[in-house]
Amino acid sequence: MSLLFAALLSGAIGLFVVRYTEDPRLRVAFLGLASSCAILALGLWTEMHVPAKATFAARVNMTAALAAASLGLYSGHLLTGLALPRLWRWVIGTAVALNVATVWLSDLYFSGEMIRYEWGHYVGANPYFALNPLLGAAIGTYAVVAMAIDAGQAPAVERNRRLYVATSYGLLSLALLDYLPHFGIDLFGGSVSAVALPAFLTLFGYACLRFRLMGFGRALGAFSARALVVALAVAAWLLVEDLRLRAGLAEGELSSLPSALAAIGTYAVLGPTLPEMFERWIRADERAAQVALRNAAEALHAELDEARLWRIATEACREVLGAHHAAQVPAIASPTGGLWDLAESRRDGGPVPEALAPYECAVPIAAGGAPLGLLVIAPREEGKLYTPELLQLFRTLGRHLSSALAAARSAAELEKRHSLDRFLPPQLVDQVLEGSEISGRHRREITVFFSDLKDFSTLADHMDAEDLATVLDEYLAVMAACAFRHGGTVDKFMGDGMMVLFGAPVELDPSRQVAAAFAMGRDMHAELMRCNTSWLERGLLEAPLRCRMGVHLGAATVGSFGDTTRADYTAIGRTVNLASRLESAATAGAMLLSEAAWEMLEPKPAASGPRAIRVKGFSEAVMVVEVSLADGGSAVAGTDSGGSPQATTALGHERHLDAAEAVGRDGHDVPGLQEVVRPS
Repeated sequence: MSLLFAALLSGAIGLFVVRYTEDPRLRVAFLGLASSCAILALGLWTEMHVPAKATFAARVNMTAALAAASLGLYSGHLLTGLALPRLWRWVIGTAVALNVATVWLSDLYFSGEMIRYEWGHYVGANPYFALNPLLGAAIGTYAVVAMAIDAGQAPAVERNRRLYVATSYGLLSLALLDYLPHFGIDLFGGSVSAVALPAFLTLFGYACLRFRLMGFGRALGAFSARALVVALAVAAWLLVEDLRLRAGLAEGELSSLPSALAAIGTYAVLGPTLPEMFERWIRADERAAQVALRNAAEALHAELDEARLWRIATEACREVLGAHHAAQVPAIASPTGGLWDLAESRRDGGPVPEALAPYECAVPIAAGGAPLGLLVIAPREEGKLYTPELLQLFRTLGRHLSSALAAARSAAELEKRHSLDRFLPPQLVDQVLEGSEISGRHRREITVFFSDLKDFSTLADHMDAEDLATVLDEYLAVMAACAFRHGGTVDKFMGDGMMVLFGAPVELDPSRQVAAAFAMGRDMHAELMRCNTSWLERGLLEAPLRCRMGVHLGAATVGSFGDTTRADYTAIGRTVNLASRLESAATAGAMLLSEAAWEMLEPKPAASGPRAIRVKGFSEAVMVVEVSLADGGSAVAGTDSGGSPQATTALGHERHLDAAEAVGRDGHDVPGLQEVVRPS
């Protein structure tokens, strides 16, 4: 009974793994391995219970045992990359062929007698019989030792994989103990293979699923764990039933009650826990990859240099996806128009351009409808396969790269069309060109304004790249026009954010600076509301965008920073730092002003505050006032998080200055703020 169940379970495990294995070579090898184990279990049952077929069944068993050992070794080679030199293949193959031929073409191994036990009978064996199990043991030992040696030098994931497979071979070796009854040696009172073979296939199959088929994720947690629970419950029933029969407790109406209770108890204990464990393991990998993708997205939207954007994306492919290599290739038409699974195309016999031969997947990158090339990834490190979850992250990374390149190209086009007017309002360009000096560096009191869109990175995850680029282009154009209308100096664009100066390069009274900054912010909010209506009507957005703003008045160093090949007009210092922190702490749809800026603002609108908040990089609390722009200046009732205004901190969004704490530290100005600003 146990052997028949082992044969059935072996076949089920084999079909289950083969169904979800994406590597064709491993699929064939594992199917042969599972079939060999199932045949071995059936052969043992036949030899024990059908005397007329015992000799034939013994030959089948000896052949199936060598086949299981050989196919297991080959499957381990495919799964773990275990070295299997050509010489060893020939040696093992020749030895197996000679042994199998001797088994089937001669009676060398059989004594002709029949050894009977209470639980079955076996064909009696000559000492030569030991050559067959010894050869199987040699093959298994080679696999275990080779993987154990290799595991000590492998990375952690590879080490675990080799240990799984090596442990499974230890279970397979237990089946060799079923050769002992042929020599009249009965150590266990039954067949060991009934437990050893399913345990071997279960562990080996789990290694295949865990390390080759992570894309099977959800189904593995929802189906495999429950199937395993059912199998364990049935195994518990069989175990108790077998023990009961051996103890002579077969009589009585409730004789099967202990077996049933064992099965029910096993299912009750493991049923809720195993699926949850599988799900936790799978989600842990998924969460880590999503965190790495968010970090990569922030880095992309903070950069405007195209070469560096491509470099960030290729590095993210290695960090997020585990790709061995990633690159940019010229634009090649994708047959799907989206993610191009090159491995699948090759399997299906589809055409794959020679330039893409070394790669496994590609995603087209475009900006403003113009194709910019393909982001391609080579096979994953450690021989693992790309899963559907990872390919979805690859698509998302491609969208982020497309939108970042669109922003970079928009900025480059703006710089190409304008020299001074890329950061000065048009009405000041002539004044500067007529004699106002903007070269050099000066210390002066200025008003610094920061704004950005709330949850822009999350939006980029779900939008089409071209739609996202359209929204971003229109938004930045409208915001720049607002800044120019109010006499602001557009210092820089930072993905979806911008930095505007008042009082530089042309000096302006502080009260007029703050008034212009506040009026500009109010107009920007109104323009954003009008843009939201248009974007929603055109189907570009599913929900309106919201912006937040920060304003601070203080002393800063302004001027040109850079070298002879590239110089930017900008401002640096603690004033800039604080303005950025205020924007990060502002409520969506509101403007957060420092106390210095608020005191200069006349007339004063309805506001919330003043209140003290803590911001990163400043040892003392900062007094701020928050003005809601959504209703033209009414007081803000709360914060984004739902807490009280007094509890608001600027520690939640570290967008702009995480890597620039040196800027303005201890009152010293260090150039380079524009290189470290990151959007949310």
